[in-house]
This record gives sequence, structure tokens and C-alpha cells, in this order.
Amino acid sequence: MNNMLKTFSTSILALWLVGCGGVVLQPVSSSQSESIANYRFIVIPIEKSILSGSGYVTKEFSPDDWIEGILLKRGLIRASEVPDGQADKTLILRYANSGTRDVYMGLGYTMEVSISILESSTLRPVYNCTAEGIGDTEVDDLRDAISRCLSDLVVAK
Repeated sequence: MNNMLKTFSTSILALWLVGCGGVVLQPVSSSQSESIANYRFIVIPIEKSILSGSGYVTKEFSPDDWIEGILLKRGLIRASEVPDGQADKTLILRYANSGTRDVYMGLGYTMEVSISILESSTLRPVYNCTAEGIGDTEVDDLRDAISRCLSDLVVAK
């Protein structure tokens, strides 16, 4: 009976933490060597869509489209390759899922992404970031992580 009470208490605590959003995400790690204001284009590789679900709801997510939307707001136009004669105005983006971290006493986890934005002609890093996110599904985790990762990107000169 005592073990049953302890298990029940632990479950209630975990549910309470989940309901209260009790996870503190790691701070975003980012570095930027220059503004992106002088660039016009960005090459973003096409990623596979991700499907994840929670209960009866299934969500589809395309990381490259999400990244494109964030960068469009900052004035960068997606190109499939470096436009002719525009190498000095073009950036290249690299994206990867870079880890997970168990939370809620192992009942959930965060997902981490790393993004690198490179100058196309020299492959010199212009912006690098790593961030984690959490949500109801892996899709939500990745959306959150990507948004947080790119939130420090400075456009102004």
C-alpha cells in the first residue's frame, strides 16, 4: 500500500508540473559575427516533413518552411541555390536536431536544434545558435526550438 501511495503521489506531482509548465528551458546559445542586413538571399536545404501526434491529433511539420517564414520576416528570400552573380548577397543555412533532455522525472523531454548561417562565398559563419523547445508533440518541440534559436538573429546594421 505504501508503494502504491508513493507511485500515486509521484504521478500527481508529475501531472501538476506538466500542467503548470514547470520546465525551465536552457538559455539560447548564439553568436553573430555581423548583421544580415547586407544579404538578400538564403539557401535553405529541403528537409523531410515530420509527423508527430498526441492522442487523436497528428501534426505535420516542415522545418525548412518554418525557418523560411522566420527569415522572410527579417528580409531574406529563400533560393534553391546561390543566384548567379549574387554570392556576396547570399547566405547558406544548415540545420540539425542536436539533442534531447529528459524532463518531468523522465515523463517528457525537450528537443534541441542547432542552426548555422554561413556566408556563401567563404563559408564563414555569420550566425550560430543552439536552443531547445518543448510542447505537446515533437512538432511543437521543434517549432519552439527553431523559433527560440533564431530569435537572437540581428538584422540591423
